[in-house]
Amino acid sequence: MSYNQKSSIGWCLYDFSNSITVVIGGIYFSKWFIEDLGASSILFNFLFLTSSIIIFFTGKMIGSKIDKQGYEKWIVNSSIINVVSLLLLFVSSQIFKNETLIWITFPIFLIFLLAYQVSRICHNTYLKRVIPENQQSKMSGFGAASNWGGSIFGIIITIPIITLYSGNFARELTFLTASIVFGILALVSLNLMFKSKTKRKPEIILKKPEKKNSFFKNILPVFSIFFLTYFILFDVMSTV
Repeated sequence: MSYNQKSSIGWCLYDFSNSITVVIGGIYFSKWFIEDLGASSILFNFLFLTSSIIIFFTGKMIGSKIDKQGYEKWIVNSSIINVVSLLLLFVSSQIFKNETLIWITFPIFLIFLLAYQVSRICHNTYLKRVIPENQQSKMSGFGAASNWGGSIFGIIITIPIITLYSGNFARELTFLTASIVFGILALVSLNLMFKSKTKRKPEIILKKPEKKNSFFKNILPVFSIFFLTYFILFDVMSTV
């Protein structure tokens, strides 16, 4: 199988663009949700915890469907959901206020978080279609750099917004900005990834017999400790 440079650039560019939404969601959404809307930090933590629990229990099923239906379909759909979710956050913030907006925002941002995590699954596993196995570690390094670069870029493009505007509207405007910027960059990056890649031979996957109930028996203790730590960590971060 031959690989080309355009698909590699597209893979890194998608990582870059996806990080923009995470920074805006992580920094501005938390401040807006807790300080501007008056939501409790516990509710904010529960929002992230809920998305992680859903992915935790459905991740295997989602991965199986991605293998059957193709990475392209899932990463495109999850990217569209990300764009639409951010747009809905901005639009709803201009229509609804106070407590009503809190409960409208909750499911919208939850869907955004789920779509983001699904897109990450697709993006990471798509690496093997972009670069040979002996160069995947190097490309992962470029992806990590792109990820941080996108985070920095996301902060830079929102600084003028926060400077020019004040109050709730400044933070709400970052949702619209992220939606537009991510939408454009994702369109370019996915086009490079899909149009430039070459066809690969189908792989034969041998299924191993699974033991029933082994998953819950082995993972539930780890699951409980992980999410307890996760909840405490986010509570500390939001309090600070």
